[in-house]
Amino acid sequence: MEKKEFKTADNGEKAAPSFLTGVYLAVNAVSDAYIVVDGTDCVVRKAECVYASHDLFSTLLDCRGASRVLHTRAHAKEILAGDGSVMEAEVRALRGRAGVVLVSSLPVMSMTGRDYKRLAGMLNGKTGARVVDVSGNSMDRDFLDGYSLAFEKIAEDMELKKGLGKPKKIALAGYFMDRTEGDHTGNLAELRRMLSLLGIELVCVWPDGGEYSELRKIEGASVIVSLPYARAAAEILARKTGAALLPLGIPLGFGGSAAWLRAVAEAAGVSGKVVSAVLGRELASAHGLARLAVGGGLAGKRVCFTGDPYLGEAFCAFAGELGMIIAGVCLSCAGGQWAGAENIFSGRLVLRDFRVRTYSDAVMKLFSRGGCDLLVSNSIGRRSELLSLPGLDLGFPSYRYHALLPAPFAGFRGAVNLVGRLFNALRSA
Repeated sequence: MEKKEFKTADNGEKAAPSFLTGVYLAVNAVSDAYIVVDGTDCVVRKAECVYASHDLFSTLLDCRGASRVLHTRAHAKEILAGDGSVMEAEVRALRGRAGVVLVSSLPVMSMTGRDYKRLAGMLNGKTGARVVDVSGNSMDRDFLDGYSLAFEKIAEDMELKKGLGKPKKIALAGYFMDRTEGDHTGNLAELRRMLSLLGIELVCVWPDGGEYSELRKIEGASVIVSLPYARAAAEILARKTGAALLPLGIPLGFGGSAAWLRAVAEAAGVSGKVVSAVLGRELASAHGLARLAVGGGLAGKRVCFTGDPYLGEAFCAFAGELGMIIAGVCLSCAGGQWAGAENIFSGRLVLRDFRVRTYSDAVMKLFSRGGCDLLVSNSIGRRSELLSLPGLDLGFPSYRYHALLPAPFAGFRGAVNLVGRLFNALRSA
């Protein structure tokens, strides 16, 4: 099949969320984490793309003065003068409230050369909380980089004991807890359920929305499953605890969840006979629930995915499993390892690090020519001019779809739930 590729023109807003947005997502995912950012009040406004818009349960901002996103009100010239007293005062004021405090800056402030790592070191031990530097040249990084770096720095800073891991106890590191709503709490509940069927205990998730102190439970894991959103943190944690490291992708779909669970079971020492019996029952149940929806509404339908590359790769594999055809893949990321995404998703419309105007034109052209039936996308990809197209919201950010009760998209039950959502989206188009 001939590859269709649209060149990205510099004609509007970029689709990849910012580095600082990713750091905010990390803070949002640890309930007693705070961040103090060198910059003006636009620092707080940037948090609004998470608080009460993407995550209805977020506690990043608080009108009573208990916000977890703080700023120094500093301009570049003040930072160049070397005055760090405001940041120090903001960090010290968090005594008794914070488990961990991240310090960072707006991208323009990185040019001032302030040594945030040194500043964090000076503040450690004086606040009652760990203070961690999550700064750097963020001009050419995106939200995935910010999220990953936040947990990498937290892992580097945390003192952990080695050799405490117990058999059949595992941990996940690098889970993308982009909000604390029911889709993600449901995902983690489903993964715990699946693992428990094999006698495996999930002792810790980096992160799961809990407190900073709970991240130390990773010491009890004999295997750390590295998920794609924080690979570097997982490697550091495995080295510090002595746990075995198992890099895996997102457990999405029937086959994807089965392969994921089989790999974890093998690493945890579960017998193949037990694994086969459990997978047989789970797949039979899931297939039975989804069979009519797949055969009666999904098979043969053409779908375009827009969102982060890790979720995109997993979703496209699942769509293929359902007999759907991938018409296009649009990745809202700045690049990095995905610079060759056109080769991974060859033969389709592929956009990466795109501008939203170019994207809208390309997607409208794809649908107008009859080349697509459904747009599965985050809210960046379902802009106002595209809302008339048949669509389903999935991934970060999600401003229209919210899950107040458990509604997983990972694991076997998540696969069934996602089939139902896809079916309903097509039926209501």
